[in-house]
Amino acid sequence: MALTTIARCLVCHADSSTLLYPSTYRLGVDEAHDYFLAQRKFTARGDIRRCAGCGFIFTSPQFEPADYDRIYSRIGGAAADDSGPGQAAVAARYARLKRAVLEHADPAAPYLDFGCGSGDFLLAMGNPGTPAGTGFEIGAPGQRAGPGGQSIVSGLWPEVAGSAALAFASQQFITAFDVFEHLPQLERDLDLIRQVLRPRGHLFVTVPDAGSTMARVAGGRWNMLLLEHLWYFNATTLDRLMLRHGFESVGHKAVPYDAALAHVAKRLGETLGLRLPTLPRWLRQWVLPVPAGVLFAAYRRLD
Repeated sequence: MALTTIARCLVCHADSSTLLYPSTYRLGVDEAHDYFLAQRKFTARGDIRRCAGCGFIFTSPQFEPADYDRIYSRIGGAAADDSGPGQAAVAARYARLKRAVLEHADPAAPYLDFGCGSGDFLLAMGNPGTPAGTGFEIGAPGQRAGPGGQSIVSGLWPEVAGSAALAFASQQFITAFDVFEHLPQLERDLDLIRQVLRPRGHLFVTVPDAGSTMARVAGGRWNMLLLEHLWYFNATTLDRLMLRHGFESVGHKAVPYDAALAHVAKRLGETLGLRLPTLPRWLRQWVLPVPAGVLFAAYRRLD
């Protein structure tokens, strides 16, 4: 199993860090897909370290970038169950994020949902007349229609960014929800995102908030400390990284994570190391806004 030690802080480039929480994962890359995302068998994490220079928190060592591509491709074929976030919860969460985006952006302007999955945020944004949104997701090169009629482009981001499908300076705003923390080559991907944006265009992101009340209170049991999460920003460290890559902060706010009660119970059991009783079916898909420790941040491209 190839592992890469992060020798330099992503945010301040300091070369010294301390171990904050030791790894709870003892297997290799071939088994890792069973411990990623909502259908994970159990919660696990790598070594969590804190930068001695700026306090930025990150996973180190990490798998190789190509390993993460392979892991996510294996998850795509996994069977789903009803302990995931739930479709009603997904709709509630994206309706909430849509309201946050529309405080700054015109929904009729061309926009990209980066890391769009099956296209649920595109659907939440609606389809007034000609679909304005485009989705991007890592996968085999291609293009398909999303659930709201918008185009979803797949491939490798360095090959798609700047192509005919997503030309440079073509998008008025870009959303990247629950994405940055998964990207082993975040700086490269962020620079390409900036080039796809129009001058003064907006970028909206959500990330696990290492400065949140939930993160501080839960410590090493914070349920966002996951094997697939590589970077743990707070508002200060995220702003610092974004400024270095040509973005100014427009604002931040904490947002809850809307989830079905079955998903909340499952994640709580994972966090506490307990096997909780199975909920009655009529309760399983109730939607709760959980204060899990998520940061919404808005940025504007500098020129």
